[in-house]
Amino acid sequence: MIEYIIQTVAAVIGTAGFCLIFRVKVKRLPVILISAAACYLIYIAAFNMGASVFAASLLSSLVISLASELFAIWFKAPVTVFFISSILPLIPGAHLYYTMDAIFRNDIETALYRASLTLQTIGGIVLGLAIISAIFHCIRIASKKK
Repeated sequence: MIEYIIQTVAAVIGTAGFCLIFRVKVKRLPVILISAAACYLIYIAAFNMGASVFAASLLSSLVISLASELFAIWFKAPVTVFFISSILPLIPGAHLYYTMDAIFRNDIETALYRASLTLQTIGGIVLGLAIISAIFHCIRIASKKK
């Protein structure tokens, strides 16, 4: 349990650093950091309950995409400001690193396994974003027709 708390705190610190480097407005920072923590905790909880890497990434991405759309409306800002910053803890950097490491060590079996995990994570993130974005796009179109 303590390792998940430490990992979540590290994810929030990393997200804060990203936000500061890219000059995210300070008034948006609290909701982004809470979203980043939620993103990672949802992923870990889903994964620990037996979900695949893809399913855990998808669930986390769906929740964060929905929150990002709502925050964008609330703060009158682009969705990408909230989504990209909040989804950072899920970016599969370690999987990509170990994929490349296995390739350089000529361990093809490990490289394929790690590449599979990388693609599953990316696929879950992209699909979650696409689903929520499509729903909000349809809502926007329907509200303009009225």
